[in-house]
Amino acid sequence: MFEHALVGVDLSKVSDSLIKWLVSLKSIETKRLSLVYVIPLELVEHVAGFAVDKLLSELRREALEKLEEYSRFLESEGFLVDFKVLGPAVPAKKLAEEAEKLSVDYIVVASRGHGWLRELLMGSTVEELLRVTTRSVLVSKPYKRRKGEKVELAMPPNPFSGLPILAAVEFDEYLDSVLSCGVELAKRSKGELVMVHVVEDGEDPSYAKERLARLARSISGDVSVRYEVLSGRPHKVIVELVDKMKVGLVVIGGKPGSVLEYVAKRSPVHIFACK
Repeated sequence: MFEHALVGVDLSKVSDSLIKWLVSLKSIETKRLSLVYVIPLELVEHVAGFAVDKLLSELRREALEKLEEYSRFLESEGFLVDFKVLGPAVPAKKLAEEAEKLSVDYIVVASRGHGWLRELLMGSTVEELLRVTTRSVLVSKPYKRRKGEKVELAMPPNPFSGLPILAAVEFDEYLDSVLSCGVELAKRSKGELVMVHVVEDGEDPSYAKERLARLARSISGDVSVRYEVLSGRPHKVIVELVDKMKVGLVVIGGKPGSVLEYVAKRSPVHIFACK
């Protein structure tokens, strides 16, 4: 279920941190990593003639050197690693295409960085990625913290080290994928699974409680599970719960829209958008 991941990198210091953090994925039995750098189309679209070929050659050379460095480290940690440079192209579309081509189990990206990785959670790129990919997406975050006036990169915590996992449950087409993903992640990381459904205006809370109770009873005894039905605006309630419950990961349906976009932008912890 999580054996093979495609990792999108932008070769910045954020990517350097992400590569080290990927060791956390051994906790969920990820064995193979495909590192992909997409040369952003914007870097070359205003360059003409021979200069384009020269620029692309230099960009590919520098990228391959960095990817080789990343690969050596990850192989020393026991992963099977392959890597490639693609583009110039629109990164979200190219990542989705490559993920499909390789039949990966999920995609890993960082929420903050330079260039297209920074934009991944700041505009339409994440919506585009989730719309065009058939794969789940793990968004690792955060990477920056303030110390006085100085901004520093910070190694993100391992979300698979026994911390609770919050599953944002909607009774829609993503219900089965969110539950199966959340249960399996909780089982492998030995963390509690907390199912949360947020009741909006006009929705019957008793129905939601009954439905969650049945779902909880259906989950194997290998996983500690509990559930809560809360009221309010779903996106805000979920983000507020992250700090309150000290969860390490939010598992949410991969349907593009305001809830997913808001949670992906505002959550201080990692997001697993399930397909």
